[in-house]
Amino acid sequence: MDKRGFTLIEVMVVLSIIAILGVVLVPSIIKNINDSKIAKAKNDTSAIGKVMIQCREDMGYWPVVDRNGNRVRLLIGTSPDPDTSIIPPSNNGISSWNRTPNESLWWELVNVNNSYTKRDPNPHNLPSWRGPYLTEIKLDPWGMPYLINAEYLQGAASPDNTKKVWVISAGTNKLMDTNFEGTSLHPAEDDIGYSIQ
Repeated sequence: MDKRGFTLIEVMVVLSIIAILGVVLVPSIIKNINDSKIAKAKNDTSAIGKVMIQCREDMGYWPVVDRNGNRVRLLIGTSPDPDTSIIPPSNNGISSWNRTPNESLWWELVNVNNSYTKRDPNPHNLPSWRGPYLTEIKLDPWGMPYLINAEYLQGAASPDNTKKVWVISAGTNKLMDTNFEGTSLHPAEDDIGYSIQ
């Protein structure tokens, strides 16, 4: 019976092959994971933007009223209460997204006990909140909330139809590079966004 094991050379060859495969595959795997997070954030911002538009079509106005009846400046993608402690910080002096009054997207799009008019049944198809429009509101793939600069929605407290309203994620660097004022034609740097106005 031959009890010979692996030689040192054989072990070193196998370890070298494993190391080479690791060097080649790990960056590709990391890139694929990052690409999938970016794709998810794009899909989420689009989905939130589209249900905001659907809600506006159903009610005749944008869902931007907080629990006290005030129009909000910022909608935060948290549930159920807006958590301003996780609003991404601004990058390089860009205006802050930490605005008040604010409200959670969950209150506007998911919670059936919100303050919007509801008609059930609604045989004449009257304007009303017909949600829930989403089942839940999750954080973006990097653990930050999606944000909407709702101050500039037409019909909000200070509407400005020339400004972009973004459903936006701070992206991979977790910093808001896009300004709140809606003057950016596209999300800045690595921010991921969907324009709803």
